[in-house]
Amino acid sequence: RAWAAGRGLPAVDAGRFGRAVEAAAAAHGPVVEVLAWGEAPACVCELRLCRAVADPLAGFVPPPGGEPEPGQGLWFTRQVCAYVDVRDGAAGDGAKIRVQYA
Repeated sequence: RAWAAGRGLPAVDAGRFGRAVEAAAAAHGPVVEVLAWGEAPACVCELRLCRAVADPLAGFVPPPGGEPEPGQGLWFTRQVCAYVDVRDGAAGDGAKIRVQYA
């Protein structure tokens, strides 16, 4: 949140972006590396994970009852961010989740 605010996102938007990144990390972590770049409004964060994301539709299907359950944080992330990309690495490598706020 602080990083996004320092890059020019208004406090409310920086908070949403921060929660979206946290939700993605919590759902599919552990995270081994975090990369962030850009200036408002196009702040980008890439999470590099130690394992693959098993579900190719992660985050596209709404959680039952409308509330995210453990492992469904990408649903929230996809609702908040303009761009979300999930890619599995080569055999034995973890996945990368890239999110862009606007």
